Amino acid sequence: MRIGHALCLLFSCCLLSEAATAGNTTHDGKISLDQSKDVLFEQLASNTYALQLLQAKNKFDNKTLVLGGLGWVDLQHWQGDDLTTLPPEKYHIGSGLYLTEATIDALVNYTNWMAGFLSVSDNQIGQGGPDGNYVYLPHALLLFGDLNKYPFYLATGVNSISFGNFIGSGVWNVPLTSGYFAPQPGPQINLGLYKNNWDISTTLYGDNVNHENHFVVNLNYNNTLGDITYGFGLGHISDLKTNSTGNPTTKGHKKHSPAIDMGKIFDVNATVGYKLLSLIGEYLAGSKSVGINSDVPKAFNFTLSFTPTLFGKVTTFGVSRSVTLNFKDIPASLPGKDAVPVVASGLKNSTAVSVSRPIFAQNIILGFDAEKAITYEKKHTFTYTLDLLAYL
Repeated sequence: MRIGHALCLLFSCCLLSEAATAGNTTHDGKISLDQSKDVLFEQLASNTYALQLLQAKNKFDNKTLVLGGLGWVDLQHWQGDDLTTLPPEKYHIGSGLYLTEATIDALVNYTNWMAGFLSVSDNQIGQGGPDGNYVYLPHALLLFGDLNKYPFYLATGVNSISFGNFIGSGVWNVPLTSGYFAPQPGPQINLGLYKNNWDISTTLYGDNVNHENHFVVNLNYNNTLGDITYGFGLGHISDLKTNSTGNPTTKGHKKHSPAIDMGKIFDVNATVGYKLLSLIGEYLAGSKSVGINSDVPKAFNFTLSFTPTLFGKVTTFGVSRSVTLNFKDIPASLPGKDAVPVVASGLKNSTAVSVSRPIFAQNIILGFDAEKAITYEKKHTFTYTLDLLAYL
């Protein structure tokens, strides 16, 4: 039995048992929203998702079902040079209104040291093609650990891979470091140690496309000194493959082949902030050249954020710059058309500026993103996206 099948079966049995117990305990079982304790599951960082869930669960009483989720709508316009995408078609100019994502999250807080978490997501709702209207489970895991007493924790099931720090300027901006190097959520076993601001984790995860298992080691450190925040991270993946659409192949709906082996992946990232300013930098490299490229694939990204309070609400301004090396003719996802098409020649660099702020309520966010991308054929495309996100 493959790792994915075994973990999903284990998760399903345990979570159903926990939910039934909570539902039958009328005197202490209850339902809460994640935002009732200033938690939003859909805003947790992907590289420390299990750790953040364990930190968040302690805010809720035991025998509690905690619900969260996200509804995401985008209005887009894109224009520029004629680009060839996969599947073959012309990408030039257009506009569209999209239902990008609908996600429901559920955390069953069973005891001080055990919880179950499930997310069900529908992406690119109502769209065609291999990536349109795609329903999947980004998270389906069991969590073990009580960080108030013990530094060790364990997560098993489907979850984000604990690796990297793929943060862009806004909710729509996906840095090229992420597009080429970030593994998609997959079945895994994740063992971690969190103490004195250090998070060290090891992960064994399954690639659902190539039916292979891979090993990840990741380290993060974050701290605050007065008005200064700082941190850094290091990561290593034993092997990573990208398919003919240029995306890491751990999510099973990407059926394109053959897989392109990038070998071992190394990541280093750092963060420094002062009051309302924050700067994130990241660099990743593989160990095997891909396609027609003569050197190993590399990418780096810098993101600068500024978060003042304007008219009583925190407003986030961001600018991001991504550059890739040795990814010629390795396709990458384009930001326009709801991020469904991929450009055949690959993306050389991208620059994005973004702004977002709450409207009406703190859990309803309006954002704007403007992005310029340049392909390895030196063709340009510009994308303008107006986002509306509503968190449950």
